[in-house]
Amino acid sequence: MPAYRYRFLRQGVTLTGLGSPTFTRALEAIKSVHSKFDRQFSEGALEAQGEYNVGNTEPDRLDIWNRYLTPAREARGMQSVSFLPGVDPKGTLRDMAQEDGTCPYVHTEDNQVHFYATHRDGEGQLVYVTPKTNQ
Repeated sequence: MPAYRYRFLRQGVTLTGLGSPTFTRALEAIKSVHSKFDRQFSEGALEAQGEYNVGNTEPDRLDIWNRYLTPAREARGMQSVSFLPGVDPKGTLRDMAQEDGTCPYVHTEDNQVHFYATHRDGEGQLVYVTPKTNQ
């Protein structure tokens, strides 16, 4: 894949409220907050990290994503970090973000998505843990 296309690589999730009025109100609040922040920047400067659908013919939903790599020119002052276990088991993304300066893209802390699993401990309390993955 040509390096200029690396910026389109992302991971994401879609949430839907299945008609829940509470979910619809939450989406409307997100839309309101985003519009307030958007007015503080020049047009197009606030990059969306998701999309929402409220009140159309489709079910209400929130699509959230995060890029795996950031253009190096946008990551000034940010340190390159390793991919978390399980995210890049074959090292493909790591190779795309070569840390030797030969690639115009880097993987920074802002690109990381942390994954957690839940289970109940011995007392029945819900706890969040980082899943164990093999690399």
